[in-house]
Amino acid sequence: MKKGIALLVLILTLILVSAIPLNAVGNSEGGSRDTPQNEEEPEQKISCEDFHDRRERIRCRLQNSEEYYEEENTIPEACRNIQDSEACRTLYAKVRPCYSLEGAEKGQCFKRVAGFSQARISEEQQDREQKTRNYVVVLLYDLEERVELANEEGKLTDSEAADLINKIVEIKQNILNGATKEEIRQEIQELKSLWRSNLNE
Repeated sequence: MKKGIALLVLILTLILVSAIPLNAVGNSEGGSRDTPQNEEEPEQKISCEDFHDRRERIRCRLQNSEEYYEEENTIPEACRNIQDSEACRTLYAKVRPCYSLEGAEKGQCFKRVAGFSQARISEEQQDREQKTRNYVVVLLYDLEERVELANEEGKLTDSEAADLINKIVEIKQNILNGATKEEIRQEIQELKSLWRSNLNE
């Protein structure tokens, strides 16, 4: 594996290790989501798809998590306006069950969804770069969910959380569109700065 990609995985792993624990899947990025069982439909439904700006759609979902509803066939934010939207949507659908797991089991699920068949990423021989890109996207999705939880717990305002998630989505889109390791590294540094300024104050 190229050292640059290995470094990105390491940086994301360090961010995730230092982040708050998470067991739930949020919905700030849109796309298909699990519908709670035995709950009545809210009387007032809110669609965040009316906003043309990605950050505003994300903020709308954060602000209206109880009343928000997903329009049929809504595409996750990271899968919009990229070269292979269908592959992105498939990746999102496959990773969803991983969020019911914890610890090493969750990490193994992420690797399996990303396409790794070997125990160690460095041992992977086929399509390693694409699998690594998928894995980084999955790790970023996990980080995004942690931001949502911090928002729910009042550690981040809706605006701060929307800024962080918007940046994460931008990075994921660039990774899926084949951005170079230098471009990705720069964006991750920007995310780390934003993360520190919002969560470590």
